[in-house]
Amino acid sequence: MDLNNSNSDSSGDVFGDFCGGEKFWDSSLLNIPTPRFSICFRDTVLTWVSCGYLLVLSPFYISYVHKRHGNKAPLPFTALSATKMILSFLIGCITIIVLFLQEHYGRDCQTGITVTPAGYLASSLKFITFTWTIILQQLQRYRGVKTSAIPFIFWFVLLFTEAVTLYSHAVQTTQCSESILHYIYFILIFVQLICHGFVDEYKSGYQNIDAQEPWAEENASIFSRALYCWFNSVVWKVHKKIFLPEQFWSPLSSMKCEILAPTIDRAWKQEVEHCNLATVKKKHFVEYKSRDQKITEKTSILKNEGIRRAYHDGMAGGADNKKEPNLFLVLCRVFYWEWLEATFYRLIAEGLWLLEPVALQYIIQIAEDKSSAPLWQGIFFCCMLFTNLCISSCFYHSSYHHVQGLGLKVKAALMCLIYNKALSIKRNSSTSSTIGEIVNLMSVDCQRVQDSLTFSFYTVVTFATFGIALIQLWILMGVAAVAGIGIIVLMLPVVGYIAAEQYNLQKNLLYLKGKRIKILNEIISGIKVLKMYAWENSFINKVEDIRNEEIKRLMKFAVLSTINVLFSIHSPFMILFTLLLVHVLMSPTHTLRAEETFTAVSIINIIKFPIVICPTLVNGIIQAKVSIGRIKEFLCQEDIATDSVTRSNKTDIPNAVSIKDGYFSWSLSVPVPTLSNINLHIKQGELVAVVGPVGSGKSSLISACLGEMETIATELTLKGSVAYVPQEAWIQNMTLRDNILFGKVYNERKYRKVIESCALLPDLQILAGGDQTEIGEKGINISGGQKQRINLARAVYNNADVYFLDDPLSAVDSHVGKHLFEKIIGNDGLLKHKTRILVTHGIHWLPFVDKVLVMSDGTITESGTYTELIQLGGRFAEFLQTYLQEYEDDDDNDPELTRLRQQMLSDVEQTKSDGGFTSEEDLSIKRSNKRRKPSSKDSKGRGSHIISKSSMMSIKDNDKDVTSKLTVEEVTEEGTIKPTVLLHFLRAMGIPAVIGVIFTMAAFQSLNVFSNFWLTFWTEDPTLLNSSMAGTTEYEDRFLYYLLLFALQGLIQGIMAFISFYLALTRMVQASSKLHRRMLYNVLHSPMSFFDTTPIGRIMNRFSSDIDIMDNKLPESFKLWQMMIFQTVAVVAVVTISTPIFIAALAPIIVFYVFFVRFYLPTARQMRRIESVRRSPIYNHFSETLTGTSVIRAYQCSERFIEESRQRIDENIKFYYAANTGGRWVGWRVELVGNFVAFLAALFALLTNDLNGAQVGMSITYAVQLTITLNFGVFAISEMEMNVISAERVTEYTSLPSEAEWEKRGSKLDPYWPTSGRIEFQDYKTRYRPGLELVLCGIKCTIKDGEKVGIVGRTGAGKSSLAMALFRLIESADGMIKVDGVDISTLGLHELRQKLTILPQEPVLFSGTIRNNLDPFGHYCEDSLWYALECAHLKDFVINQNGQLEYECGEAGQNLSVGQRQLVCLARTLLHKTKILILDEATSAVDMETDELIQETIRTQFTDCTILAVAHRLNTILDYDRVLVLDKGLIVEFDSPKNLLDDQQGVFYSMAKDAGIV
Repeated sequence: MDLNNSNSDSSGDVFGDFCGGEKFWDSSLLNIPTPRFSICFRDTVLTWVSCGYLLVLSPFYISYVHKRHGNKAPLPFTALSATKMILSFLIGCITIIVLFLQEHYGRDCQTGITVTPAGYLASSLKFITFTWTIILQQLQRYRGVKTSAIPFIFWFVLLFTEAVTLYSHAVQTTQCSESILHYIYFILIFVQLICHGFVDEYKSGYQNIDAQEPWAEENASIFSRALYCWFNSVVWKVHKKIFLPEQFWSPLSSMKCEILAPTIDRAWKQEVEHCNLATVKKKHFVEYKSRDQKITEKTSILKNEGIRRAYHDGMAGGADNKKEPNLFLVLCRVFYWEWLEATFYRLIAEGLWLLEPVALQYIIQIAEDKSSAPLWQGIFFCCMLFTNLCISSCFYHSSYHHVQGLGLKVKAALMCLIYNKALSIKRNSSTSSTIGEIVNLMSVDCQRVQDSLTFSFYTVVTFATFGIALIQLWILMGVAAVAGIGIIVLMLPVVGYIAAEQYNLQKNLLYLKGKRIKILNEIISGIKVLKMYAWENSFINKVEDIRNEEIKRLMKFAVLSTINVLFSIHSPFMILFTLLLVHVLMSPTHTLRAEETFTAVSIINIIKFPIVICPTLVNGIIQAKVSIGRIKEFLCQEDIATDSVTRSNKTDIPNAVSIKDGYFSWSLSVPVPTLSNINLHIKQGELVAVVGPVGSGKSSLISACLGEMETIATELTLKGSVAYVPQEAWIQNMTLRDNILFGKVYNERKYRKVIESCALLPDLQILAGGDQTEIGEKGINISGGQKQRINLARAVYNNADVYFLDDPLSAVDSHVGKHLFEKIIGNDGLLKHKTRILVTHGIHWLPFVDKVLVMSDGTITESGTYTELIQLGGRFAEFLQTYLQEYEDDDDNDPELTRLRQQMLSDVEQTKSDGGFTSEEDLSIKRSNKRRKPSSKDSKGRGSHIISKSSMMSIKDNDKDVTSKLTVEEVTEEGTIKPTVLLHFLRAMGIPAVIGVIFTMAAFQSLNVFSNFWLTFWTEDPTLLNSSMAGTTEYEDRFLYYLLLFALQGLIQGIMAFISFYLALTRMVQASSKLHRRMLYNVLHSPMSFFDTTPIGRIMNRFSSDIDIMDNKLPESFKLWQMMIFQTVAVVAVVTISTPIFIAALAPIIVFYVFFVRFYLPTARQMRRIESVRRSPIYNHFSETLTGTSVIRAYQCSERFIEESRQRIDENIKFYYAANTGGRWVGWRVELVGNFVAFLAALFALLTNDLNGAQVGMSITYAVQLTITLNFGVFAISEMEMNVISAERVTEYTSLPSEAEWEKRGSKLDPYWPTSGRIEFQDYKTRYRPGLELVLCGIKCTIKDGEKVGIVGRTGAGKSSLAMALFRLIESADGMIKVDGVDISTLGLHELRQKLTILPQEPVLFSGTIRNNLDPFGHYCEDSLWYALECAHLKDFVINQNGQLEYECGEAGQNLSVGQRQLVCLARTLLHKTKILILDEATSAVDMETDELIQETIRTQFTDCTILAVAHRLNTILDYDRVLVLDKGLIVEFDSPKNLLDDQQGVFYSMAKDAGIV
């Protein structure tokens, strides 16, 4: 074979004078067994390539080092640095010495050959380059660059180019000093390359040294990075099962949120500012025409309503012209360099792959005619093929490593951006997102954006690959190439239509997912109430209705994806068929040569993979576009105005709180402000009480002072730091102590004083772990009173300057309230020197405050001291008299408080001329609505005026290291995916469908292989090779026979592929639907103990992230996995059949391949499992933060929460990154096997004498294809393994321990049961969970029908457990409960729970209408609903709302006040009225007005019911028939209240005395 070409002579002329007349390329020296390379070639191309590479890239490299390593400390001057410098110096010196020897003794030891200009230039260029390497090394050291690819590649390329010169010297007949020096020169270059394979490191104790356990990649050499050797230890530890996640490296520094979050946040703010400026330029003022008024941006907002409305309308109108920020551009600006770097590596890999057909063409030519070229040329092209494949593999994996790392960075950055936004967003806006929707953004949308980046470089690579392939095909087959590529152009409109449809489907799907997650979040949050009402089926139907809509769209998406995949997987055949059809038809003889055919097949096989990836790429782009749009929409929502409150620390400011001309609203879109004309000045150290009826704006005033509301032309100033106790206590899932400390440093003396003052000492003695007891999510394992006192303790410990206390005393009884007021809030308490604003309904404290603010209809109607307001005789006096007269006849109150109230009433009546009322009729009406005394959850804080020695000791014990754990750690599975999981999933798909998928895909691949064999038959057919027969009937028939059967095979292939992927994708959607349904049913069937010990975020992680992976990622990875597995088998089969000698090498190669895959897969599984487990804490913390944003903002501790979130994200990301790196680790090694297979196939084909060109072409084509197949095969296997983890996690939740059946089959229960309401406890015992102590230890009692029984006892006595036992939320350990003679354990849970009525402690509402919250099953008529609302005193409120019964309650009922929510629960109770009513501390967390309304309704509406009232406020049950006193799970007293109070030695008397009743 002649390696010369037509340009050899002209090239010789070009280099003639420059090379001293020597030819640049002399083919006569190459087509011999021992080839020679000209000196001209060595002095020009070989030198210019190596030196030019370094010199050209140096400016870019220096810029990169300066940008990325500008802040790093210099590396020390080590032995390694010195060695590199010395080696570069020696190599440069040898270059000069060699030049000197060449001038005096001639080139290549030949005196007749002088040094040419090309030689002088080559030596000068080398010397300059070597000198430059010394400078570059010092620059790297100074900038802290430990290792770099640029210098390493330079020495690597130089070694290869100098190997040619080394070879030239080695084959010379004579040796001289020049030869010896060149051997030394080559050895030094090799040593220098080895040195650059090591890392320069900081010495121990050097400044800016990395973390103790840094990510190993950061200290890895370039060689180790290229081959991923730094990951060896992880794979080994996981394989040996000694890997400990806690001891894993810290995250990669460039991937830490502390680096990413500020960068993306800064870029987003710049984009928003840019858009705002553009909007201002576009529209300089906002115009509003109303009564000839014009308002511009500079117009001051006046107080009158008309102008305020004009302002709002003008702002709304201007929104249409506002330029929207572009989140995609922000991501591009921040991460473009890294994406370009990954794309650059991928382009190199693709470019190198496209050189393979060139080598293949030469190998086929040599194999067909072995006399055409010397053997070394064939071996050279085989080695070239292998080297090319290895270098291509290196760049291929680098591209994926970089782009997957980039995806994780983008995901982490977006998660940080969403979290930051969640802390500042205005949650009360009608347009704001719900908690479920926001969590969905973080869990699903961020993941979608990450996934879309995996193949994103193909947006560029595909076009580049197609371009180069088209050129190669044009050279090979001429104009036929255009016809082949034209097939792709014809498919573009169809693909475009499918992409548009998929985009719309994705938008709908993400909307539905958000809606489903929102409802699920509410279901899990309110699961206890849901179970007690037996509403599970209603909410299951709600979720399933949404899920069914998702499935419909997923099915349609699967069909569109099938069409897309069909085009992508079958387009290579269509391209090849069209190419060959046009080529043979244009040929006069219709001949087809093996050389051009299989070279074309090889080229098409290379572009096949970008085509195969296209559907995944398009799908990813569509999903990313939708998700980025959703995230942007959230980020553009309105924030809390940070400038609405001026915080000052100046000492000369007299007022701690100052509001001037205050107008506040929850939303600017509402024309009437919530608060108006607020003028407030509170001096430092004052105690100010805020009073007023329900809905008067008391809590809104607190929110306004904290900056939570919109302000209109308001001056609001706060002096110093702030502490806030919200009306609804906010508790974190951490220890009791950590809830109190709230990020502050622990001070034992201060801490003890705070818990004593907050009446928490008795609680610490009772709780299992003392103050180290873990508090469950939302305080699930503590009472409402405990929650509020912990919140108060948090505020006190915070030691702020200004305290906003939103009715913290409403949740405690009078005695505890008095203790808290005296010890904390009052002017003799811990906060006596602080400024305190107290919202209260406890009017008996008003004489002890410095100022009273009276609110009504959103305004402050009166302000002054208690005495001033009494003397004024205005609304305050009326308000006071109303409340005091409700207590007038109560004889069961605290004596001291009773005296206070009587004195206050006397003061009022002395001031009022008519005794406080205008008529006796008014007096009788007001007295008839007598209010009962406020109560509590709290017997817990009683009697803690003095800290006893034993109490002190109990806390010290708790300080040790004992934490009472409530939350169970999430278990990580180990080992391979269990066969039961796979079988579970396959059954959900349908076994016949799975068999059909395998059969049709096997048929497709078999036909695909056979079609290539068909090409060998075609190209080697003797009739068609005989061109003399061209034009004859036999010849034409033969030609048509091959052509038509080839087309038929392609058609059948397409049908088989469509059936296979249609079955696979649609059945996987079906499987996901089934598993979601089973998981939903199983979770809602789980006992309460499961929800007590499992964080909401962990459950939601399954329903959001894992289901999304099953819906989207699992089908995608299965698609790729299915294709690659069958294709790998096909490749091995073809190569084996074509080259039988290959079988000898096949066995060890298969062993090697299987070993690496099996060695690696445990790492992929384990990393993804750990990542899944580490994902849940992110969502737990996020959900917790969203419910407490107002508290976090008030304490100004957003940065601490942001830091906590970042740490959790970092912890998750590093395992995800490790899982991806594991894929690259095994991919490289397996690909090396594939490259070696290709090399052996080419070598065997070259050395075998009985193969024709077609067989050689097909063998090598498939062998080369094996490399690409193994690339994607390993990727597909690892992705499949990792995504099946989600199926494993979902399957785990389909087999949770279940509570009893909801409905008993064949139940013969009387539909009117219970008819009387008689309850019998027969030696009843129970515990909360297996392994715990009994909470009820043998209850024996009978409650008569229609009897009213109060259940009391100190904390931990078992009161709530008794109520839960009736509903079977906890099951019997022994004994039984009978209702009307029926053992409740024999009933279905719904049969039982639907026959009981409960008014729960916490007012739990769900998003939806008032109608849905009252009657989710639609069992009751509208009149019944209105009657229930009327009895619950809510009818007037509902009538005045838009939609009335269809009024939206908002997420968790946020559109209603706490009191209104409890009244809705009361209406719900009235609607579902049965013979047995359980009151579980129903009024412990409401104000006195709501308490009175509830108590009055219970007295009038449940007269014929058996009532069990779990109570902490003893006065609420003093008029009951009997009182059941519990202690340590046993009944200690059970008698009438009167008899129990007569027994002065009894427990009830003791409790009544502690409460101040006696």
